Amino acid sequence: MSNLKKIALFIGFLTIISCENTTSADVQDNVASISGKLDNSEGKELVLMRFENNKPVILDTISFSDAGEFEVKVNVKNIDFYQLAASQQNAAILILSPGESVNLTGDANNLRSGLKVSGSEHTVLLWSYYEKAQESALVSNQLRQEINALTPDQSAKKQELIDKFNESSKSFSDYTKTYIDKNSSSPAVLSALGSLRIETDFDYFVKARDGLKSTFGTTPYYKDLDKMVESYKAEQSKGKMFEPGSEVPEITQNDPDGNPRSLSSLKGKVVLIDFWASWCKPCRRENPNVVRLYNKYNKKGFDVFSVSLDKTKDKWIQAISADGLVWENHVSDLQFWNSAAAKLYNVSSIPFTVLIDEEGKVIGQKLRGAALEAKLKEIYGF
Repeated sequence: MSNLKKIALFIGFLTIISCENTTSADVQDNVASISGKLDNSEGKELVLMRFENNKPVILDTISFSDAGEFEVKVNVKNIDFYQLAASQQNAAILILSPGESVNLTGDANNLRSGLKVSGSEHTVLLWSYYEKAQESALVSNQLRQEINALTPDQSAKKQELIDKFNESSKSFSDYTKTYIDKNSSSPAVLSALGSLRIETDFDYFVKARDGLKSTFGTTPYYKDLDKMVESYKAEQSKGKMFEPGSEVPEITQNDPDGNPRSLSSLKGKVVLIDFWASWCKPCRRENPNVVRLYNKYNKKGFDVFSVSLDKTKDKWIQAISADGLVWENHVSDLQFWNSAAAKLYNVSSIPFTVLIDEEGKVIGQKLRGAALEAKLKEIYGF
């Protein structure tokens, strides 16, 4: 997908999020005006919209003069996104602030690009990014076409064009990052985020989120961005939770007799924390291997702490007996996938295991079968 398409999709996404600003105000200073002159406007009308509660709300329908001129006034309580549309596919995004006088010139047949904007700080910023994005997209598309037209024996030329394509892409990416650095407090940066990936450019998403907090922090746009940043941060934390050397969280739940058992009570031993359930067929298939390794290494200090995601106590107890799970530490809160321990350890599938050392620090995770046996052999030497 080209950068331009991603930007268009991102801005399209912006326009369907609910807005919390009202469309009326008693203060004259809240009135913003939009005026301009557009070519090819004969027989056309413009519709000014804002989206509220995920639904488009038409604020006004605007007619052109014979000379292609138009003007409309709108109450703007806070900075917000608006859409000026000649049709569903032919529309311009504006970012209006209270009291602004915005002027637009361009072509009524092409509101998505080529407009000249003045009088609106954030809209000017937004459209300056559009222009750069369109330039980059044209270069990328041209290079892509040239690459696809080459024959297999033109490998040297192909590599030359690929290098140019990568250089162009990097240049636009660098521009985007600089744009966010300079304009992080403007809602216009939301368009720039559409051409970055949170996986590789996380710092810029954070910078935009933090920069927008004071100017745009009460809007749904900001809240969605904040949620995106925090969700990604949480996902990253999940991966780091079981990095070698990390300390695992404490688990305390009841055993089948109703007595509380804690993971920390096994400190001083190498422990396999084993999330399983009686209804989990892969878990039940793995259980004989865990039993065999427990019997082999238990006298050397190896133990198992089994956390069941069962819902029914009887089935849990029957599975322990049927599979010969002879160790003492079996716990469960019988809450199925709502298990507090499973949530704490970010368990989304079972069987799931974490192997910890005598100090409660991670040695490995998701170890099963031969991989678990190899790790224990490495620890104990046989």
